[in-house]
Amino acid sequence: MADVLKVLPLARIRLTRNGSILHNQSYAPTERTFTEEAGARVVLGTNQATFQEFDLESIAVGSVLIVKTDRPIKIAIDTVAQFVKVGGGDSGVGPGALFLDEGSFSHVFFKNESVSNKATVTVLALTAEAS
Repeated sequence: MADVLKVLPLARIRLTRNGSILHNQSYAPTERTFTEEAGARVVLGTNQATFQEFDLESIAVGSVLIVKTDRPIKIAIDTVAQFVKVGGGDSGVGPGALFLDEGSFSHVFFKNESVSNKATVTVLALTAEAS
């Protein structure tokens, strides 16, 4: 019998302006079951000219992707032609995160363009739900 993975993603967004709450929303769907997972901590070198592919191990098609980084990086899903920059904020430095829920992907790529700082990236990918 295969392992059974239970996932309950939780997120809270609280946006304030000058002490006034503009948005205070929670995301807490029901617990779901998955069949495969791939997770790792990856250190990206500095000044990468090309994207580095993350090894999804036994996952052919993933449906949930969680990425946390301590530095600004670029993340591409399935093709490096389209990417999103995660982390940095207004200052251009600092941590960031990406949470893809109920998507579909078969390749994940990372790129660190910082000329002086390595980036540490924590990744968790899950396959489609078990039937």
